[in-house]
Amino acid sequence: DNPKESQFFSSKDVFYWSGSILKNFLSGILFMITILASMGLLVFLFRNHKGPSPEDKKFLAKKVWKILFIVLGTIFGLLFIIYLVLLFYFKSTGKL
Repeated sequence: DNPKESQFFSSKDVFYWSGSILKNFLSGILFMITILASMGLLVFLFRNHKGPSPEDKKFLAKKVWKILFIVLGTIFGLLFIIYLVLLFYFKSTGKL
């Protein structure tokens, strides 16, 4: 009886884009096209790439492991700092 409290509404727009199935479908298609185009670009750029020598493979493997440890250490360090900040916040407010 009261239209202001109604949960259902009719948009005055001719085409309601927000939350539509067409928008979700088109954004999904564009995402897949972007992924495939990126992969195609990488294949095109490295089409004549020759593999490294065995000595270079060992050097590259060590370098990749160092980078991996640095990245993972940074991520876990940041997560630990965020955990400590939240812990101190909740303890100081008495919510914990």
